[in-house]
Amino acid sequence: MTCGPRRCRGQGSVKPSDSGRLEDRERTSDALACRARLRGPRAESAHDDAGRDRVIVRLTTGVEIGFAPRDAEGLAGATREELAVIEVEALGLGIHFPRLDADFHVPALLEGVLGSKAWMAARLGAAGGRARGGAKAAEGGGGLSGAGSGVVARRLPTGIECGID
Repeated sequence: MTCGPRRCRGQGSVKPSDSGRLEDRERTSDALACRARLRGPRAESAHDDAGRDRVIVRLTTGVEIGFAPRDAEGLAGATREELAVIEVEALGLGIHFPRLDADFHVPALLEGVLGSKAWMAARLGAAGGRARGGAKAAEGGGGLSGAGSGVVARRLPTGIECGID
């Protein structure tokens, strides 16, 4: 089910149907799910931060999330020129890179999903031999902020960064 301007517009009060017909229940269920998505965080703006090598998505909550283009399906190897244009679509539920024909679902980005299931599985398989914890992680620092730095930012295991201004 897609939840975009055409699906959600004009469905202000959604009530279960008295008739109980299957298509009425499905329509009501879709509309309720769509409204729930619109209550959650959505993209307000998005831009490429070349200096930090990150795509930054500012949410309606004031939180910004960022990820390296190399870590996202369809963006690896993209030039700064190709990343320069990012459109917020579907009432803030999606971001689109028109020069690359790449799309990302904002709720999925918040969960660390940077590509299709097959693409993500291949990435996880390729990273299988790398250590993420224990002694090796302690040697390398492993975080965005040092002890006592005051920086409110964390790197999630997926490569997405999030912080609050």
